[in-house]
Amino acid sequence: MSDDQGSSPLGEWTFGRVVLAFVEANTDFHARALGAAAFSVSDSIASGKDISHGTVKCRAAFGTEPAATLTKGWPDLPTETTIDEEPGQALLETADEQTNWDGDGDDVQPRIYLEDGSPVTDRSEFQQLTDEFRQDDGTYWLVPGVVKRHQARAEPEIIGIGFHCRQCGAVTGHESHGLDGFERHSHCDRMIWTCRECGQHRHEPEQEDNTEEVTGYEHLPDGVSPEDIHGDEPDFREQEFQDQISAYRERNGFFPWER
Repeated sequence: MSDDQGSSPLGEWTFGRVVLAFVEANTDFHARALGAAAFSVSDSIASGKDISHGTVKCRAAFGTEPAATLTKGWPDLPTETTIDEEPGQALLETADEQTNWDGDGDDVQPRIYLEDGSPVTDRSEFQQLTDEFRQDDGTYWLVPGVVKRHQARAEPEIIGIGFHCRQCGAVTGHESHGLDGFERHSHCDRMIWTCRECGQHRHEPEQEDNTEEVTGYEHLPDGVSPEDIHGDEPDFREQEFQDQISAYRERNGFFPWER
């Protein structure tokens, strides 16, 4: 696979355009979380023939600078920046240039998304928003990411895939429940799967990390990822995820991917 495409149990995907989430936040971490959430609830990230849906891989999730082919025409992408900083100004100018304001519907290919996931598709709206936010007392941020276009599957739905369940302590059948609505840590853009046996939720394993060089193991059984090796002692990121979804469900009565 090349750097701009890949696969998961859900099928093939390719990278697309650079997009920016426009959010009000108190800190860089807060901005990053709100930006990822804005992308995750948007229903207009990607469309077209043979495309089932789109997601966004936030700049912070890349770890290193994304490949130049993915960010052609853009300045260096920060993990996040305020609109008043020089990188923020450069991103806004580039987004203005890159957006096809004269297009209709999907032809616009929006570059800016608001906190509720809605795209900015009209240039007058874009100019009005930037003017208002610069005059407002709040702190406004831009959170960059790169679109992932997921190929439509021939099957109407996924019947089930075997993954390791920490609760059961074994590989069991799992069903997909959509994207994580938090995306606040290294599990960005990971699907949520539920064990058919006990109902325990987990993220989809990272396929590229299942190698001897990364895990230190010569071979891992099908359905078991490096994250599952210490199944009785979940790492702090997975525990954070479990705590977050439990608290979210208590407050709202449903999980974020069930909205």
